[in-house]
Amino acid sequence: MIRKTLLVFIFIFALLPAFGLEIYIAPISFIDSRTDRVSSSIEIPRDIARESERYLTGKKVFFRYIRNREINAPVSVIDAITLSRLERAEYLLYGFVERREYTYRAELRLLDFERREIIRIFYSADDINNYERLIRDLSYKIVTYLDNVFALGVLDDEPGRFSLSVPVSLGYWSYISSGWINTATGTFAFSAGLDLITNDRAFSDFKNKTYLAWGFNVEYRYGIGKHDAELQGLHIIILSLPVRVHIESLSKEDGLFFGFGLLYEFNIANVEEMYANKKRYLFSHMGMLGSVGYQWRLNDKIRVSFDNLVTVSFLNPPMISFSPRISFLYCVYSREAVNKWK
Repeated sequence: MIRKTLLVFIFIFALLPAFGLEIYIAPISFIDSRTDRVSSSIEIPRDIARESERYLTGKKVFFRYIRNREINAPVSVIDAITLSRLERAEYLLYGFVERREYTYRAELRLLDFERREIIRIFYSADDINNYERLIRDLSYKIVTYLDNVFALGVLDDEPGRFSLSVPVSLGYWSYISSGWINTATGTFAFSAGLDLITNDRAFSDFKNKTYLAWGFNVEYRYGIGKHDAELQGLHIIILSLPVRVHIESLSKEDGLFFGFGLLYEFNIANVEEMYANKKRYLFSHMGMLGSVGYQWRLNDKIRVSFDNLVTVSFLNPPMISFSPRISFLYCVYSREAVNKWK
């Protein structure tokens, strides 16, 4: 069974590149003008691949640097075409980095194997103490070109936003776990709190933006006793710290979300026993919550969402409830977030 599972995973990962764009990076010629030495480097392609992939969180573009040290760096177009054929590379980056006394100079060429021609040349230069900045500049130019030509949507001109909102929710709730489902009938649930988004484009890819929302909520629920139950009224106050993951369309500004978090619940139960005075019981407990829903962004200030909240209280037996609800979030503060690539 384990062997079959491993084979399935290997097959899946082998297919992943088929659904994206693959860019191969050949060994790069490193020219040291101070000593007139020329060598083939696989470290420079590795650095370019790693830096370029920082922009590609969606993993729809794959950079493959050739690790074989026995392969010489291509110098001519013929060399690059030959290497592309051997590696079955549709696109191949090759070129050189020259180290002078005070500066670096770099030139990379992008070969389209099918057309057998160079479709782009990337240049960069920097001082001798800024090799990393040289690599960043080359990588940015490469990704920008790919983004423009293949319409990948990797680099968004619109920056992410830091925002603070006030959510207000209204819904219904009910117990769904045995041992509690017959104690009370849920009626309405109302909540309010704070919602913090540090960057609403924190994990953007080509079509969607994915981000985290951190919250603090206070919820009030009211329940009544079932049938001949002694419970006359149940007041519940829930303090919660939810974390939600939002996956929104860049074009429509709406999408799915799911969340989880911790809660602390206070219960005030009014009980009227037969031939006895009314009594009030107070008890509290810890628990956890989960939610899944859909959210619409009406404008820059208002968002509307529908979700189903499930709470689990750490009791014996566990107290489990669900609550479908509608929420309105009003943004009270917003500013440009720190660019995630800088």
